[in-house]
Amino acid sequence: MAPPRPDLTQLPFAAAAEAARLASTLAAAGSPALVALDPGEAIDLPESAVRVWDPLPWLLESVDRGIERLADCAPPGGRLWVVLPLLPGLWRDAAELERLIAAAAVSAPEVLLPVAPELEPTDRRRLAETLGEDRFEAVFHREPPSERHVAAMLAARGLDWRPARPRLPGLSPRMARNRELAAALSEASELWLRLGRAEPEGLALAAAARHLDGSALDLASIAREGNLDVLEWLPPPARSLVAGLVESGRSTLLEELAAAWCAPSSTGAT
Repeated sequence: MAPPRPDLTQLPFAAAAEAARLASTLAAAGSPALVALDPGEAIDLPESAVRVWDPLPWLLESVDRGIERLADCAPPGGRLWVVLPLLPGLWRDAAELERLIAAAAVSAPEVLLPVAPELEPTDRRRLAETLGEDRFEAVFHREPPSERHVAAMLAARGLDWRPARPRLPGLSPRMARNRELAAALSEASELWLRLGRAEPEGLALAAAARHLDGSALDLASIAREGNLDVLEWLPPPARSLVAGLVESGRSTLLEELAAAWCAPSSTGAT
């Protein structure tokens, strides 16, 4: 069933044939699919689809063996993101994380995604039972590596941790540019708020992203003409971001926020 408005659609784990069918249906409707797969799973998907490998089940069985299996996976021949699961008690030290990152990088993914899920007490109990009694204390009383810490590790190796918003097929150049600018505004909002900066400014960036997503204006042309200040819905930080991306393809604000997220102070013990 096609989404009400074509955009990125996340598909949960499913049998290969069903995942391929759903991704093809979505692609025909103009919506790229984000398809969750076991690492290395061979499946034919539309060109617009993004494969997401999650090695967590392998790592829960054995961290060492899971890392080895991930390193042995062949590149899938399409767009790929790889999840780096950050669970309490799963990682003994930073060296294991280093090995996971190296193994994941073998398949040349677009991005490696550090994910630290929030766990309820029942989730921690199940995790402790899975990992074994010797990990009980770490599961319940130690924090996992932070997403910021692992993003800093990735950045130090020249690896990307920020997924790009997949393009929609069939968009006009104007709408495609607006979509990319809206994604940059949304990313700036997310980083701004997660860094604990002033909430009104962060929410204003998010509101500008939503407004632009539904706008028919040619924002890039308006920026090139120097008229961004006439757009009341575009706050000053957003104007600066848009102007920089249109003029040079770079945003000082986004670069500064990303650097702050990966700052040494974000590094935490495993």
